[in-house]
Amino acid sequence: MSKRKTVITVPEDLLREVERFALAMRTSPSCLFTKAARAYLATRGKQELAERIKRECANYKPTPEERAFTRMAAEQLAKLVETDKW
Repeated sequence: MSKRKTVITVPEDLLREVERFALAMRTSPSCLFTKAARAYLATRGKQELAERIKRECANYKPTPEERAFTRMAAEQLAKLVETDKW
């Protein structure tokens, strides 16, 4: 993986904390910022996917057959829960 130097501006107290933590972890602040950025982007990607799924589900209109099946499945599950000894 190629690397490139850049300049970023961060609050001084945050930089001091990152430097202390990096030293304690025996790594560099650059490595710590890289890992933090990757983790943030991965989390954000998952959040965006969850939001898209939620929007699609909110707009979904089940067919009469799907509603009937769901109702039947719920009734069967309710019977099972009533008779099963947990």
